[in-house]
Amino acid sequence: MTMHHMIDLLKHHLVQQKLIPVQGELLHHRCAGHVINLIVKDGLKFVEPIVDNIRESIKYLRSSTSRKQMFREIIAREGITCKKKPSLDVITRWNSTYLMLKTALKFRKAFEVLESEDQKYTYLPSPEEWKSVAVLCNLLKVFKKATKVISGTNYPTTNLYFHHMWKIKMDLEEELKTAELELQTTEQEDNYSSEVPMPDQAKLSFLKEMIKVLKEMKKKFSKYWNKSHIILCVPVVFDPRFKLKFVDFVFSKAFPKTGKEKIDRLQKLVHGLFSAYTSQQETPSAASTQQIPRVCSVNNDPWAEWYKKVRDDLRTQRSTELDRYLDEDPIQAEEFDIINWWMGNATKYPTLSCIARDLFAVPATSVPSKSAFSMARRSINDFRSSLTLRQ
Repeated sequence: MTMHHMIDLLKHHLVQQKLIPVQGELLHHRCAGHVINLIVKDGLKFVEPIVDNIRESIKYLRSSTSRKQMFREIIAREGITCKKKPSLDVITRWNSTYLMLKTALKFRKAFEVLESEDQKYTYLPSPEEWKSVAVLCNLLKVFKKATKVISGTNYPTTNLYFHHMWKIKMDLEEELKTAELELQTTEQEDNYSSEVPMPDQAKLSFLKEMIKVLKEMKKKFSKYWNKSHIILCVPVVFDPRFKLKFVDFVFSKAFPKTGKEKIDRLQKLVHGLFSAYTSQQETPSAASTQQIPRVCSVNNDPWAEWYKKVRDDLRTQRSTELDRYLDEDPIQAEEFDIINWWMGNATKYPTLSCIARDLFAVPATSVPSKSAFSMARRSINDFRSSLTLRQ
């Protein structure tokens, strides 16, 4: 039985027993660290030969004192002021590889001069390869920041989940759009006069390969995003700095055709969650304890309609705790402790504070940051992989 089948059976059982709200839509969260790791692996797979060249370049420098001295002189000559020197990465940790590539980019000119002055140095990446490293570094920077934030342990991470995954989505789309535009511009050189040089076939091939990899990364992200983006939005609604207005603003710009449908689905989910928690409340809310005037039964009473309106308004107030929260303007705060905010507003929003408590107790990722950055497979040694019989 696979993990997905087990979760489906568990959800079916819990829904039948009425132990989870909204038909179990919030039961299963995909691990953000695992998703990011899968996307990063695809990106690094594309630049693996380039990464090897940079890695060998650093090894080449470190293998000789004279080479180190030559490289220092080149750095001084070229006016490179970066304090961090190129260093080797830990192959099994992609955040370490990112730092190596990021530092190597700053010394690109020095490596190019080294290649012209030292004939034994043969590991210099081509201009197109340097460009691909720059593109990957831009993405890895976002992935690294997202992984560090959602792997935090001293603060809730569920409400931060959506923002970082949205940033990844936007950056992937932007890099893909830029690469496709560059490919289109390069291919159009074929239509110019014969006096204009034909486009470099190596560059065309490289751009096509880069676009292919970016599409693969986007495809992998979209597979996760399409299944999870509405669920990711629910904690954002219960973040008083954003609420439903923020999601509406983002979706209406990013999805002109389907944005309203997504917002309607999110509203239905949030209201269903609120209704489920409201039905579980043991103590009635303050609004429900108010005396509702009885409507006069006299047929021609001129105030009967007024009394009916007052009664309907009071009844409406009993179910508007969520509406009052959503109608209030989002708060503005640079340093914000969301747990303390909900604790301080538990009297004002008793039901919503219970929902927020349960939502923010769920971590965005189920693996520690060390595992989230790991590129290696988990291995079990011979001792732990065997069952020993004890007499």
